[in-house]
Amino acid sequence: ARSWYDPSHLSRVYQAMDAVRTLYGDQPADLFDQISLDRVRDWLLKRPHQRKPGQTLARSTINRMIGVVQTLWGWAATKGLVPGEKAATLKLVRAIPPDKGGRETDAIIAVDPAIVEATLPWLNHVVRVMGCLQQWTGMRPGEVRRMSRARISLSPGERIQALGRLFVRAVEVDGALVWVYVPVKHK
Repeated sequence: ARSWYDPSHLSRVYQAMDAVRTLYGDQPADLFDQISLDRVRDWLLKRPHQRKPGQTLARSTINRMIGVVQTLWGWAATKGLVPGEKAATLKLVRAIPPDKGGRETDAIIAVDPAIVEATLPWLNHVVRVMGCLQQWTGMRPGEVRRMSRARISLSPGERIQALGRLFVRAVEVDGALVWVYVPVKHK
């Protein structure tokens, strides 16, 4: 998992497996089933948030942790460590729907454009351009940092591969050249 996942996801892996170990650490993995996973989910619903005193885990966090356990058992089945039907039955455990348990998180909203405009003069040129690009496109900081010149078509003659055999290129619209950026990955 350390070589495969980014640190934020790896933290969820550790937390999810800690919950399984706490409740079922003395039980063989091939006895863990959907009822066991339901119990883990119920336990997580009551668990206090480590960094937010007085709050429980968010519903979305719990759903991701349940997905981690399902993925792990699927991986274990491909390695012959648990029967394949065990991994399949864990997939029967559904995500918690909105307002049916767990803390709901606040919606993430864009920064007020006036605050961005007031901040821009205080930034160095590179960070200023990054901030403007985020404001204009809705990109996240990590998405801006991953941008590379190789993924941007600056002229109609420059093709960038998008999906499989699909290529895109800059276009002229009403006399203005519109560059086209194709991210390697995005949400």
